[in-house]
Amino acid sequence: MYLILANIVWILYALFEGYRESYYWFFKTNSNVINNYEMHPLFELQRGIVLLLIFVNLLLLTNPIVASLNIISNALLFSYFHNGIYYLTRNKLDNNVYKLKWKDDSTTSTAKTERFFKYKYRTAYVIIGGIITILSIIIK
Repeated sequence: MYLILANIVWILYALFEGYRESYYWFFKTNSNVINNYEMHPLFELQRGIVLLLIFVNLLLLTNPIVASLNIISNALLFSYFHNGIYYLTRNKLDNNVYKLKWKDDSTTSTAKTERFFKYKYRTAYVIIGGIITILSIIIK
């Protein structure tokens, strides 16, 4: 049960992060204030800390193999939900951008890893992550 709960918490976190970041980037791109600070490393650090906390808790509740599989699956699940809600929310804030909504891809991202998170890759990652999640539950 705690493996499923860990995935639910992580998916909710991904959704909240995508929603929050959509507002951040919307206001940053539409503001007259110049801010060239690169936020992506901070976002990635924050996600890493949350993932590490989940991993440590799973280590206390299960074995290292199952905890590791769950963290790998969570890492693969993240971008599907985070980017999906991000593009959907950005479109709701400005219907001239991200017209494909959940299925859209960025053309302006400053993230160095963006090319690995196109919709087709995100979809593949969520499928692989789901399979790994099921595997970790089975071998628990």
